[in-house]
Amino acid sequence: MKKIMFAAALAVAFAATAEIESANTVGYTTTTIAADTYYLIGVQFTGTGSTTEKIDMNSLMKLSASITPGTYDSDFVGAPQIQVLKASGGYKSYFYISDATDDNDDPLGYNCWADIDGYELTSADELSLASGFWFKASTAGTLSVAGQVLGSASKVVSFPADTFYIMSSPYPQAFSLANVTTTGVTPGTYAADFANCASIQVLKATGGYKSYFYISDATDDNDDEVGYNCWADIDGYILDGNQVEAGASFWIKSPTAGSMGFSL
Repeated sequence: MKKIMFAAALAVAFAATAEIESANTVGYTTTTIAADTYYLIGVQFTGTGSTTEKIDMNSLMKLSASITPGTYDSDFVGAPQIQVLKASGGYKSYFYISDATDDNDDPLGYNCWADIDGYELTSADELSLASGFWFKASTAGTLSVAGQVLGSASKVVSFPADTFYIMSSPYPQAFSLANVTTTGVTPGTYAADFANCASIQVLKATGGYKSYFYISDATDDNDDEVGYNCWADIDGYILDGNQVEAGASFWIKSPTAGSMGFSL
């Protein structure tokens, strides 16, 4: 009975963007891409039929025809690109090109995501569920991200201490930080100007970021303290509505390691 109820919940949650295939629930998100603009994209799907919580980029992403590939031979000039934050710092770069090769240096003959040496990506380059990455293209169009939806109604996602970290919800839906369970994090205070406070940065469509802070002295619209730890805006107010859109990822930094619990 629980499985039937969960399947029904998924059908409602993703009715606008998903279809059902066999036992797997699949879905997609679509982001409208402006030319020469960076986007923080979330990994909110796994490979269809996969038993792991990972997916390869060539299965995950589909670009509209207006977003044209570059070439390895031209040093990736004009090629759509992805930047994945490395645990050690810095980024690993990938490019959408028309002249990628296999391990034998034979041309593949089709457009695909490739590494900086022009090779088609392998399982070593798979992305983990609830992670995120930067995307940029030199021409406008759409980026569709698709795959299998997580087969459980809740998931806890961990983040490291004192490190800027890109993460996303494991579900392809907009969400409010007010509905996320945050653990392992010591709250700061608005009164102390958010000193030593965990923070989240959400990229705005107009550029720059909108900031949120995990504090113990948040207030409601009447300026009354709510009396519990929660995410709040830069004015110390509790949150209303969704802060992160479907398909997006965000930055988080916390003085201590912790986790965020997401649910449908």
